[in-house]
Amino acid sequence: MLNSPDQKDQQDLKEKMESVSEQIDISKSDFMSATANIKENLNSESERFKEDLKDLKDRIMDLSGKGINVARQTLNSNLETAKTKANKAAHCALERVEEGLETTSNYVRRKPCQSLCIALGIGFLLGKLMSRK
Repeated sequence: MLNSPDQKDQQDLKEKMESVSEQIDISKSDFMSATANIKENLNSESERFKEDLKDLKDRIMDLSGKGINVARQTLNSNLETAKTKANKAAHCALERVEEGLETTSNYVRRKPCQSLCIALGIGFLLGKLMSRK
């Protein structure tokens, strides 16, 4: 006998668990990429903001009332730009997370029994791993 029914079921479960694992890895990768983009954008805006503050500090003594208003407007503009970029990055990250959840949800709707078996298998494996001390 090449494959008994139990071995075939175990192989199917293993393949399905690998498929779910791959989808989780893709979602994780997308989320990490979005997080990295957010971090990069925030860091660049933070550096730019720090430079503007340093420049303002260096010139504060030379500024007249009009100059202070211009500096204030520049800082407000830079703050708004930073807020806008942070909101865009957060929105992008949220979209990627929602796409991952939707993909997973669609998979569960298409194959509910397989998804249940995979979840049970993962729960069993996690239970075994956690019980080892």
